[in-house]
Amino acid sequence: DIDAVRTWLAARPDCTGTVAVMGYCFGGEFAYVATYELGAAAAISFHGVSIEKHVADAGRVKVPMSLHFGEEDRFVPSEAIDAIQAAHRAQPQVEIYRYPGAKHGFAQSDTAAYDEAAAHLSEERALAMLARL
Repeated sequence: DIDAVRTWLAARPDCTGTVAVMGYCFGGEFAYVATYELGAAAAISFHGVSIEKHVADAGRVKVPMSLHFGEEDRFVPSEAIDAIQAAHRAQPQVEIYRYPGAKHGFAQSDTAAYDEAAAHLSEERALAMLARL
């Protein structure tokens, strides 16, 4: 489905052909994988789960990524974030951010976990990465 939408968007006359993929929670994992499996031009992930399962493929990541994690995320433990950071240490195009006190869902304004400061900062950082494409 992601590839079909990416292909459709890239072909639109009002698109430059550059398509990034963004995901929340399990969608963050899909965005991550879409860069090296589907040719997405970039990825953004907010509180993405299971990304650490793909660190063996870190060398296949050739495009910008903006990954955002809450330090109090019960679904993405600090060990998982540590593994993701270690796998991408030599890849400056992969930006990984941690937000102190933020929980899973910190960027979703309709949840109890919403953290306005972390949500705004993560959005600013993600948009800055997109502006560089």
